[in-house]
Amino acid sequence: MSPATPRRPRTSRAPSSAGEQTAPSKTFLRESPADELAAIDPRLSLFQRLAGVLRNRIQARNWPVGSVIDSEQDLAAQYGLSLGTVRRAIEELVSEGLLQRRQGSGTYVRRPQLGGLPTRFFDMPANARSAIPESRILGIESVKPPADAAEALGIVGRELAVRIERLRVWGDDLVIAEHIYLRKDPFAELLKNPADAPGTLLYPYYEARFGVVVNSVDEELTFSTADEETGRLLGIEAGAPVLVITRTASTFDSRAVEWRVSFGRADRFRLRVGGR
Repeated sequence: MSPATPRRPRTSRAPSSAGEQTAPSKTFLRESPADELAAIDPRLSLFQRLAGVLRNRIQARNWPVGSVIDSEQDLAAQYGLSLGTVRRAIEELVSEGLLQRRQGSGTYVRRPQLGGLPTRFFDMPANARSAIPESRILGIESVKPPADAAEALGIVGRELAVRIERLRVWGDDLVIAEHIYLRKDPFAELLKNPADAPGTLLYPYYEARFGVVVNSVDEELTFSTADEETGRLLGIEAGAPVLVITRTASTFDSRAVEWRVSFGRADRFRLRVGGR
Protein backbone atom coordinates (compact mmCIF):
# COMPACT_ATOMS: atom_id res chain seq x y z
CA MET A 1 0.00 0.00 0.00
CA SER A 2 1.41 3.40 -0.89
CA PRO A 3 -0.65 6.10 0.78
CA ALA A 4 -0.32 9.79 0.16
CA THR A 5 2.52 11.27 2.21
CA PRO A 6 1.49 13.79 4.87
CA ARG A 7 3.84 16.41 6.15
CA ARG A 8 5.63 15.57 9.37
CA PRO A 9 3.67 16.59 12.49
CA ARG A 10 5.34 19.46 14.30
CA THR A 11 4.45 18.05 17.69
CA SER A 12 5.86 14.53 17.36
CA ARG A 13 8.22 13.66 20.20
CA ALA A 14 11.04 11.18 19.87
CA PRO A 15 12.41 9.22 22.84
CA SER A 16 15.18 11.03 24.65
CA SER A 17 17.48 8.00 24.79
CA ALA A 18 17.80 4.44 23.56
CA GLY A 19 17.25 3.25 27.11
CA GLU A 20 13.63 4.39 26.99
CA GLN A 21 12.54 1.88 24.38
CA THR A 22 11.29 -0.90 26.66
CA ALA A 23 7.62 -0.80 27.65
CA PRO A 24 6.73 -0.34 31.31
CA SER A 25 6.76 -3.61 33.18
CA LYS A 26 3.60 -5.00 34.73
CA THR A 27 5.64 -5.93 37.79
CA PHE A 28 7.57 -3.28 39.65
CA LEU A 29 10.24 -4.31 42.14
CA ARG A 30 10.41 -1.33 44.43
CA GLU A 31 13.47 -0.09 46.22
CA SER A 32 13.16 0.99 49.83
CA PRO A 33 11.27 4.29 50.30
CA ALA A 34 14.50 5.99 51.36
CA ASP A 35 16.26 4.80 48.19
CA GLU A 36 13.36 5.93 46.05
CA LEU A 37 13.55 9.45 47.46
CA ALA A 38 17.35 9.48 47.22
CA ALA A 39 17.14 8.67 43.50
CA ILE A 40 15.27 11.94 42.83
CA ASP A 41 17.25 15.16 42.29
CA PRO A 42 18.18 16.32 45.82
CA ARG A 43 17.98 19.96 44.73
CA LEU A 44 14.19 19.64 44.57
CA SER A 45 11.96 20.25 47.56
CA LEU A 46 10.68 17.24 49.50
CA PHE A 47 7.19 17.36 48.03
CA GLN A 48 8.63 17.57 44.50
CA ARG A 49 10.88 14.58 45.19
CA LEU A 50 7.94 12.60 46.52
CA ALA A 51 5.91 13.61 43.47
CA GLY A 52 8.75 12.22 41.34
CA VAL A 53 8.67 8.93 43.26
CA LEU A 54 4.90 8.61 42.89
CA ARG A 55 5.16 9.50 39.20
CA ASN A 56 7.69 6.69 38.75
CA ARG A 57 5.38 4.24 40.49
CA ILE A 58 2.53 5.21 38.17
CA GLN A 59 4.72 4.89 35.08
CA ALA A 60 5.90 1.46 36.23
CA ARG A 61 2.27 0.40 36.76
CA ASN A 62 2.81 -0.28 40.44
CA TRP A 63 -0.65 1.33 40.53
CA PRO A 64 -2.49 0.41 37.31
CA VAL A 65 -4.65 2.98 35.54
CA GLY A 66 -7.96 3.34 37.34
CA SER A 67 -6.72 1.92 40.64
CA VAL A 68 -6.65 3.68 44.00
CA ILE A 69 -3.21 4.64 45.34
CA ASP A 70 -2.06 4.32 48.95
CA SER A 71 -3.72 6.71 51.38
CA GLU A 72 -1.98 9.94 52.38
CA GLN A 73 -1.46 8.53 55.87
CA ASP A 74 0.15 5.35 54.49
CA LEU A 75 2.41 7.32 52.15
CA ALA A 76 3.46 9.62 54.99
CA ALA A 77 4.37 6.58 57.10
CA GLN A 78 6.20 4.81 54.24
CA TYR A 79 8.40 7.78 53.35
CA GLY A 80 8.73 9.36 56.80
CA LEU A 81 7.19 12.63 55.62
CA SER A 82 4.53 14.93 56.98
CA LEU A 83 0.94 14.77 55.73
CA GLY A 84 1.35 18.28 54.38
CA THR A 85 4.28 17.20 52.19
CA VAL A 86 2.35 14.18 50.92
CA ARG A 87 -0.69 16.31 50.09
CA ARG A 88 1.39 18.82 48.14
CA ALA A 89 2.98 15.97 46.15
CA ILE A 90 -0.41 14.49 45.33
CA GLU A 91 -1.78 17.89 44.33
CA GLU A 92 1.19 18.22 41.96
CA LEU A 93 0.19 15.00 40.21
CA VAL A 94 -3.50 15.93 40.23
CA SER A 95 -2.62 19.17 38.43
CA GLU A 96 -0.60 17.14 35.88
CA GLY A 97 -3.62 14.95 35.21
CA LEU A 98 -1.99 11.75 36.50
CA LEU A 99 -4.16 11.46 39.62
CA GLN A 100 -7.79 12.17 40.41
CA ARG A 101 -9.34 12.71 43.84
CA ARG A 102 -12.75 11.17 44.51
CA GLN A 103 -14.50 12.53 47.56
CA GLY A 104 -14.95 9.88 50.21
CA SER A 105 -13.25 7.21 48.08
CA GLY A 106 -9.57 8.07 47.71
CA THR A 107 -7.09 9.16 45.06
CA TYR A 108 -6.97 7.21 41.79
CA VAL A 109 -4.61 6.90 38.84
CA ARG A 110 -6.48 8.84 36.21
CA ARG A 111 -7.39 7.23 32.93
CA PRO A 112 -5.97 9.49 30.19
CA GLN A 113 -8.33 11.83 28.35
CA LEU A 114 -7.15 11.51 24.75
CA GLY A 115 -9.61 13.76 22.97
CA GLY A 116 -11.72 11.14 21.20
CA LEU A 117 -11.56 8.89 18.17
CA PRO A 118 -10.49 10.13 14.72
CA THR A 119 -14.08 9.47 13.60
CA ARG A 120 -15.17 12.53 15.60
CA PHE A 121 -14.19 14.54 12.51
CA PHE A 122 -16.71 12.74 10.29
CA ASP A 123 -20.47 12.52 9.95
CA MET A 124 -21.86 9.33 11.41
CA PRO A 125 -24.46 7.55 9.22
CA ALA A 126 -28.02 7.78 10.49
CA ASN A 127 -28.29 3.98 10.51
CA ALA A 128 -25.05 3.42 12.47
CA ARG A 129 -25.51 1.01 15.36
CA SER A 130 -22.78 2.61 17.47
CA ALA A 131 -20.78 5.82 17.64
CA ILE A 132 -17.66 3.61 17.61
CA PRO A 133 -17.03 2.25 14.10
CA GLU A 134 -16.01 -1.32 13.39
CA SER A 135 -12.30 -2.06 13.01
CA ARG A 136 -11.26 -4.26 10.08
CA ILE A 137 -7.63 -5.38 10.24
CA LEU A 138 -6.23 -5.75 6.72
CA GLY A 139 -2.78 -6.92 7.74
CA ILE A 140 -0.06 -6.92 10.39
CA GLU A 141 3.53 -7.11 9.17
CA SER A 142 7.14 -6.18 9.81
CA VAL A 143 8.25 -3.26 7.61
CA LYS A 144 10.78 -0.50 7.29
CA PRO A 145 8.89 2.51 8.67
CA PRO A 146 8.58 5.76 6.73
CA ALA A 147 10.91 8.53 7.85
CA ASP A 148 8.29 10.37 9.91
CA ALA A 149 7.34 7.23 11.82
CA ALA A 150 10.98 6.31 12.41
CA GLU A 151 11.75 9.79 13.74
CA ALA A 152 8.75 9.86 16.05
CA LEU A 153 9.43 6.37 17.43
CA GLY A 154 13.20 6.70 17.67
CA ILE A 155 13.82 3.90 15.14
CA VAL A 156 17.26 4.10 13.54
CA GLY A 157 19.25 2.27 10.90
CA ARG A 158 17.76 -0.93 9.56
CA GLU A 159 15.46 -1.50 12.51
CA LEU A 160 11.98 -2.56 11.44
CA ALA A 161 8.57 -1.64 12.84
CA VAL A 162 5.26 -3.43 13.21
CA ARG A 163 2.67 -2.03 10.84
CA ILE A 164 -1.08 -2.50 11.29
CA GLU A 165 -3.26 -1.74 8.29
CA ARG A 166 -6.93 -1.30 9.07
CA LEU A 167 -10.21 0.27 8.04
CA ARG A 168 -12.70 2.04 10.30
CA VAL A 169 -16.20 1.46 9.00
CA TRP A 170 -19.85 1.87 9.92
CA GLY A 171 -21.50 -1.13 8.27
CA ASP A 172 -20.58 -0.86 4.59
CA ASP A 173 -19.75 2.82 4.94
CA LEU A 174 -15.95 3.11 4.55
CA VAL A 175 -14.73 6.15 6.43
CA ILE A 176 -11.06 5.90 7.43
CA ALA A 177 -8.02 3.92 6.23
CA GLU A 178 -5.24 3.75 8.83
CA HIS A 179 -1.55 2.88 8.70
CA ILE A 180 -0.26 2.33 12.24
CA TYR A 181 3.41 1.89 13.14
CA LEU A 182 4.69 0.44 16.42
CA ARG A 183 8.13 -0.38 17.78
CA LYS A 184 8.89 -4.10 17.71
CA ASP A 185 9.70 -3.90 21.40
CA PRO A 186 7.23 -4.79 22.89
CA PHE A 187 4.75 -5.25 20.02
CA ALA A 188 6.54 -8.01 18.05
CA GLU A 189 4.09 -10.58 19.44
CA LEU A 190 1.49 -9.12 17.10
CA LEU A 191 3.44 -10.70 14.23
CA LYS A 192 3.36 -14.16 15.83
CA ASN A 193 -0.28 -14.27 16.85
CA PRO A 194 -2.44 -12.85 14.05
CA ALA A 195 -5.48 -14.58 15.58
CA ASP A 196 -4.92 -12.42 18.67
CA ALA A 197 -5.33 -9.28 16.58
CA PRO A 198 -6.43 -6.01 18.21
CA GLY A 199 -10.13 -5.35 18.56
CA THR A 200 -12.07 -2.17 17.89
CA LEU A 201 -10.08 0.03 20.31
CA LEU A 202 -6.30 -0.23 20.25
CA TYR A 203 -5.23 1.59 23.40
CA PRO A 204 -7.10 -0.67 25.84
CA TYR A 205 -5.59 -3.59 23.92
CA TYR A 206 -2.05 -2.18 24.26
CA GLU A 207 -2.59 -1.87 28.01
CA ALA A 208 -4.13 -5.32 28.55
CA ARG A 209 -1.82 -7.24 26.20
CA PHE A 210 1.50 -5.41 26.52
CA GLY A 211 1.26 -3.25 29.65
CA VAL A 212 1.65 -0.09 27.57
CA VAL A 213 -0.55 2.80 28.71
CA VAL A 214 -1.04 5.63 26.22
CA ASN A 215 -1.24 8.84 28.23
CA SER A 216 -1.22 11.53 25.54
CA VAL A 217 -1.58 12.01 21.80
CA ASP A 218 -0.44 14.73 19.43
CA GLU A 219 -2.52 15.15 16.28
CA GLU A 220 -2.24 17.22 13.14
CA LEU A 221 -4.95 17.58 10.48
CA THR A 222 -4.11 18.35 6.87
CA PHE A 223 -5.71 17.71 3.47
CA SER A 224 -4.26 15.77 0.57
CA THR A 225 -5.49 13.69 -2.39
CA ALA A 226 -6.05 9.95 -2.49
CA ASP A 227 -3.71 7.69 -4.43
CA GLU A 228 -5.17 4.68 -6.19
CA GLU A 229 -4.85 2.31 -3.20
CA THR A 230 -6.33 4.76 -0.69
CA GLY A 231 -9.12 5.57 -3.12
CA ARG A 232 -9.90 1.88 -3.53
CA LEU A 233 -10.04 1.36 0.24
CA LEU A 234 -12.31 4.33 0.81
CA GLY A 235 -14.51 3.85 -2.26
CA ILE A 236 -13.52 7.14 -3.89
CA GLU A 237 -11.68 8.13 -7.05
CA ALA A 238 -7.91 8.49 -7.08
CA GLY A 239 -7.14 12.19 -6.76
CA ALA A 240 -10.22 12.87 -4.64
CA PRO A 241 -9.57 15.04 -1.54
CA VAL A 242 -8.91 13.25 1.75
CA LEU A 243 -8.46 14.41 5.30
CA VAL A 244 -5.10 13.30 6.75
CA ILE A 245 -4.83 12.84 10.51
CA THR A 246 -1.27 12.26 11.74
CA ARG A 247 -1.01 11.08 15.34
CA THR A 248 1.83 10.31 17.75
CA ALA A 249 0.81 8.47 20.93
CA SER A 250 3.04 8.57 24.01
CA THR A 251 3.24 7.02 27.48
CA PHE A 252 3.41 8.76 30.88
CA ASP A 253 7.14 9.40 30.41
CA SER A 254 6.63 11.04 26.98
CA ARG A 255 7.96 7.96 25.17
CA ALA A 256 6.36 7.69 21.74
CA VAL A 257 4.98 4.17 21.21
CA GLU A 258 2.71 4.59 18.20
CA TRP A 259 2.73 6.69 15.05
CA ARG A 260 -0.22 6.52 12.70
CA VAL A 261 -1.60 8.25 9.67
CA SER A 262 -5.33 8.07 8.95
CA PHE A 263 -6.93 8.96 5.61
CA GLY A 264 -10.61 9.92 5.66
CA ARG A 265 -13.09 10.90 3.02
CA ALA A 266 -13.11 14.68 2.78
CA ASP A 267 -16.74 14.68 1.66
CA ARG A 268 -17.62 13.29 5.10
CA PHE A 269 -15.48 15.75 7.08
CA ARG A 270 -17.22 17.91 9.67
CA LEU A 271 -15.60 20.03 12.37
CA ARG A 272 -17.88 21.35 15.08
CA VAL A 273 -16.55 23.82 17.64
CA GLY A 274 -18.57 24.85 20.67
CA GLY A 275 -18.71 28.39 21.94
CA ARG A 276 -20.91 31.37 22.75
